[in-house]
Amino acid sequence: MLPQALPATPVHPIRQFHPRYSATAILILFLLFSSDCRASATNQFINLTIYHSGGTPVKMVTADFNRDGKADVVVVNSNNVLSLLLGNGNGTFAASKTIATLPANSAGFPALMVAGDFNGDGNQDVVLVRSPGNLVKIFLGHGDGTFSPPFSVGDGLSSAGDLATGDFNGDGRPDIVVASRTSVAVLFGKSGGTFSTPVVTATNLSAASHLALALGDVNRDSHLDLAATDMNGSMQVLLGTGTGSFQRKSVFTSDNPVPPTVLAIGDFNGDGHPDIAAGMNANLENYFLGQVCLLSGYGDGTFNFNSPSCYYAPDSFGEMRVASLNGKPDVVFSSQPMMVQLNNGSGVLTPSNYAAGSGAMILGDFNGDGRQDIVAGTTGGVQVLVNLGNGVFRAPPSIARVGDPFNVVYTINTTDFNRDGYGDLALLNAWDEHSFLITSVATLLGGAKNTLTMSSRVGLPVDTSGPFSAGPPAIGDFNHDGNLDIAIAMTGDLIVNGNGSSPSSAYAQVLFGDGKGHFPTAGPTLDLTTNFFAAGDYNRDGKADLASIDGTSFQILIGKGDGTFATAVTYGVGASPVFVLQRDLNGDGKTDLLVVNRDSNDVSILLGKGDGTFQPQKTFAAGKAPVGAVTGDFNRDGKIDIAVASSEGMSVLLGNGDGTFQPQSIHTSTGAMTGIAQGVLRQDGNASLIGIDSASKRFVLLPGLGNGTFGAPVFYPMDRVPTAIVAGDFNHDGATDIALVGKPSYFQGDGGLVVFYNQGGDSVALTSSVSNPVANQSVTFTAKVTATYGETGTPTGTITFKDGTRILGSVSLSGGTAKITTQFAAGTHKILAQYGGNSTFNPNQSTTLTVVVGP
Repeated sequence: MLPQALPATPVHPIRQFHPRYSATAILILFLLFSSDCRASATNQFINLTIYHSGGTPVKMVTADFNRDGKADVVVVNSNNVLSLLLGNGNGTFAASKTIATLPANSAGFPALMVAGDFNGDGNQDVVLVRSPGNLVKIFLGHGDGTFSPPFSVGDGLSSAGDLATGDFNGDGRPDIVVASRTSVAVLFGKSGGTFSTPVVTATNLSAASHLALALGDVNRDSHLDLAATDMNGSMQVLLGTGTGSFQRKSVFTSDNPVPPTVLAIGDFNGDGHPDIAAGMNANLENYFLGQVCLLSGYGDGTFNFNSPSCYYAPDSFGEMRVASLNGKPDVVFSSQPMMVQLNNGSGVLTPSNYAAGSGAMILGDFNGDGRQDIVAGTTGGVQVLVNLGNGVFRAPPSIARVGDPFNVVYTINTTDFNRDGYGDLALLNAWDEHSFLITSVATLLGGAKNTLTMSSRVGLPVDTSGPFSAGPPAIGDFNHDGNLDIAIAMTGDLIVNGNGSSPSSAYAQVLFGDGKGHFPTAGPTLDLTTNFFAAGDYNRDGKADLASIDGTSFQILIGKGDGTFATAVTYGVGASPVFVLQRDLNGDGKTDLLVVNRDSNDVSILLGKGDGTFQPQKTFAAGKAPVGAVTGDFNRDGKIDIAVASSEGMSVLLGNGDGTFQPQSIHTSTGAMTGIAQGVLRQDGNASLIGIDSASKRFVLLPGLGNGTFGAPVFYPMDRVPTAIVAGDFNHDGATDIALVGKPSYFQGDGGLVVFYNQGGDSVALTSSVSNPVANQSVTFTAKVTATYGETGTPTGTITFKDGTRILGSVSLSGGTAKITTQFAAGTHKILAQYGGNSTFNPNQSTTLTVVVGP
């Protein structure tokens, strides 16, 4: 979860709708967890299951359609299939059932749908309005998840583009209201599922397509009222009379560059008077960000239109709903990413972004815990975002913008810049100024409670009017001051130093760090044509050097310790080198290099001599069109292995320990891979592989088995197409997390970051009361379990203490701690504490404690 605090600074009248934001964005990410997703060998990250709906949802409603006490969902899909997903009551759904296949929908507006018991038989029904919108189609429910064939009634309008349900005459039976370009019509529900003759009220609005409505009792007279917008800058309040007609209040018109497209009603500031939330999409040409503005109500049907409180909304969204996620009226947007604006009770909203869904959405209690959850539509079905309490959802957090709201992220790298033990992120960003991309470098510092805080953003003197190519920021100490620096390389149709005065095809720059995550000093620019740097100390002088590729050649630049480099030396590698990493591959203490060659389908290994020079390459086949690689000890033999991402999948080359490698083993089950990371995700010590495919909205985990082989792939859906991935422990809980970059796309939200925090992060610490015991001496072992962030309370459950394979005993936790006292015979003993977890906390185990017992 990632809130960006927006201070309570007075804003201008609604015609301006300026959002509030802080100069220093604090991006807070919560590790989200629920009992149905405990740490295991195959599920280390939040995996939002897609429940197939027979198509891609465009509209959804929820009710208990089979009367089993569990919330169900009816979906209208883009292929015109109307389907039902019966809830299991635990946040999951049974396989969808087709209710009907609707006639093709003509252009004009998406499907409109509401649910309710319209015939008074105790069963939930469904009402649909489709283009041209002059008919209401009713599906009467049988109470068992099935429906009668539909029948239609006229809605009194030539066309309708919005639909809602409520009790407009106080008879306890749901009615419906529809809206056209200029009018609203109320149809009172009658027994048998029919409706009365529509009561039509003309507004003083005239919309290009249709009016958008919000329902609520704004003047507290017990009659349901309406707020309407023509989506062209004008709004009007219609006070209900209890007869289906309305008293029209004066129209308010604003000249805001982006008018409200959706309204909602709720008491957001807690004064007992209903307020209006007005949602607006972004407009790039006018540098107008998506917003939600709260218009305070006076309790008599009038509102303060002149001084609203405005907050960021998604750049582009379809629906905006009022929710009660933490006991106060909150606002939820269906968007990419999904945004939840949590209310503090006085009308101050704090946003949280989640990488889930991208289309229709509904709110309801889908796991029976009394809290509102979210069902979000996505390609092919729906996903469930479980409310963990206080408005925090079990879903991967998303950072839609880093620094300036118009930024998108292009490349990423990770290290610990400020040496606090938390993994940090270095990003290359671009800001779109009317077709010109202005580049910058930003750093996000990892921290406790899953926080990522932007510590630095440095503008680069580089603009481009078209696509550019850049590798991840290279990280090393280039000026030999003990602090990590950054080197950036990019190619394309570039303009350096602004004003079109310095057209160039390449740009390379060193930025000096201060050891705190800031880069206050610009180092020298480098006269190179390159789009990829890798940093390392190749001559062991303590000064960072660079390996450079430009798509055709590979070069080494030895650092002088002041941010400058000696003349580049070229080495032969394969065809079209695209990726470089450095590692001691043969165990001689000297840095070696691995170069990925896309067009020759191999990797080049250049063994370092320790003086800044390298032996001629040795090549090893590595899939087709490889693009990236990682190293690790995948079979735990103490020798470095290689894994490569390619169009064939993931290739694993086990190392022989001398810089040579065994023939590749290709894992094609992952599909084509365009990026790769590795990490020890569980406390079993086995390295796993994580890959991305830039043609799909997902990433894949290959769980390592510790013998050079891997388990079945586990696919994790995302709300965007990933283009880059890094692994690191960003919350310092001892478990590897991953951060992904979405494909850059302005005003779609998918060009930002998504962080998947590892759920295996419950720490199990094991200590001994005696450091050097003797035979038959009593020794007490203490195991302390510390919950990972996102888990509330103190861990409970059982600790099993082992001496090798022999079980010493099982002890229940008390205050998160368990102790056992025992005696040993002389010799070496391997003590382990295993935590079994429970429905709330993740299972895990300690590191092995070696105890040498004397005679």
